[in-house]
Amino acid sequence: MKVSKSGSLDSGVRRITVISFLILLTVIISLTFSGIATAAGPAISDLESPTHPDPDIWYANHNPSFNWSVLGSLSLAGTYNTSGHAYAVAMSGSYAFVADYESGMQIVNVSNPASPTLAGSYDTAGNATDLVVSGNYAYIADGADGLVVVDISNPASPTLAGSYDTPGDARGVAISGNHAYVADDGGVGLQIIDISDPANPAFTAGYDTTGIAYGVAISGNHAYVADATSGLQVVNISNPTSPVLEGTYDTAGYAYDVSVAGTIACVADGVVGLQIIDISDPANPALMSTYDTPATSLGLDVTGNHAYVADQTSGLQIVDITDPAHPSLAGSYNTPGYAEDVVVAGSYIYVADYASGLQIVRQNGVTGYSYVLDQAAATLPDTTVDGTGASVSYTGVADGEWYFHVRAKDSTGAWGTASHLRIRIGGQCSGAAPALTLSMTRAYWPSYAEYSAGRLSVDFLIDNASSPDAKSVAVTDAVNTNSVTLATALPLAVGDIATGANSGLTLVYNIPGSNPPVFKTSLHGSAQDACGSSFTYPAS
Repeated sequence: MKVSKSGSLDSGVRRITVISFLILLTVIISLTFSGIATAAGPAISDLESPTHPDPDIWYANHNPSFNWSVLGSLSLAGTYNTSGHAYAVAMSGSYAFVADYESGMQIVNVSNPASPTLAGSYDTAGNATDLVVSGNYAYIADGADGLVVVDISNPASPTLAGSYDTPGDARGVAISGNHAYVADDGGVGLQIIDISDPANPAFTAGYDTTGIAYGVAISGNHAYVADATSGLQVVNISNPTSPVLEGTYDTAGYAYDVSVAGTIACVADGVVGLQIIDISDPANPALMSTYDTPATSLGLDVTGNHAYVADQTSGLQIVDITDPAHPSLAGSYNTPGYAEDVVVAGSYIYVADYASGLQIVRQNGVTGYSYVLDQAAATLPDTTVDGTGASVSYTGVADGEWYFHVRAKDSTGAWGTASHLRIRIGGQCSGAAPALTLSMTRAYWPSYAEYSAGRLSVDFLIDNASSPDAKSVAVTDAVNTNSVTLATALPLAVGDIATGANSGLTLVYNIPGSNPPVFKTSLHGSAQDACGSSFTYPAS
């Protein structure tokens, strides 16, 4: 459909003939769902309809399907109050190894999580703040005493194997191959120690990061260092004897710990919470999103689609990172102390809880779901299990606005709260294009500077005289005569225009020095109705 408007401009500025107008739709798909993640029942997350992805669009498909994910409810399984202050925890088999600060390393037998017992301990000379277990050895970041290697082949009687006194205070440690990578506080950054002979650890190389190194994770040929005020530092360790800085991302907070999963690095960033960083290009780490935890994020473990965060006074926070760009709370459990570190093993979450020692939290399994599709917005499904799989399909659903509701039951018998998703089905659109018309309201020089630069502003008004509503209106192209060019970047989003409403826009034109008295502009674009049908102007 072609619309034309001609007119003269006052004061001999110039005349503009508007030939045609075209509109383009931008579809923003948004899924609306709600789920409250608490310790009272399983929490539904990522509820979506693959067949009806946008809740604001009317679809002709009468066979909707839905799928979702779920995290089981959380409950305390057991505790062991270590003699010192629990800073970090690592798991190996039936044992939890706790970096217990002034008490060194505590080895806790968790074969019965409801009744953990002390199996053995080794009181290091320094203050143990982190540790990792590899084979028959525990590698401990022991503060001023550097890296301590303890033989744990007999957990009841651990013995010192060797040590290396790093130049700073060893805060964090990771193992890869024959090397230990130590985050060494005190302005010395990353220290790389050869542990091929655990009895005689030897210095290989170091890289002095710009901040204070607190935590480190290894993935492939890179060491990812949580570097306090300097955020995330990515060090290339393909040659451990010559580490080089490859990339950095200065997080907004104070980076205490880092965990890597695939192409993302999750950083425990202090009061800022969880920072999720794209490391697909290690030379150019980029922020994907932030999840602001309630307290101070100090440690974390990424398992599957969840980041388990030790959030100091708020205990355990579990963040769903299925979509790393849009993290959401999946669950929480407020431990009695200060949550410093966390590790996940099977159905259990082990939290180093400072003065409260080791806290063991159980993730209760999901045994079934109750769901219903109706036309009410907030129905609570009953407590009858309708299925055990996290998806369902329907056939032959009538035209109208529908809501899918789902909740989950866990192995303790507890039901979680419901999540809800709206879909729209059927013939709510006639197939007619929105009746858009374009008029020019004025042309003017905004300032003398713009006049001198030959930049003419022209205001237009777009009217939608009759049904249907026009969705996501935008100008996408302009064809001009007499060497006039468009200075405004296209596409230019205008927004939705309801039936009977209008919307204004301004385009800026570059006028050549010859100052032609007349030029023509032809504007192009497209639109969609509420059913997602696209229309172009002028009609092709």
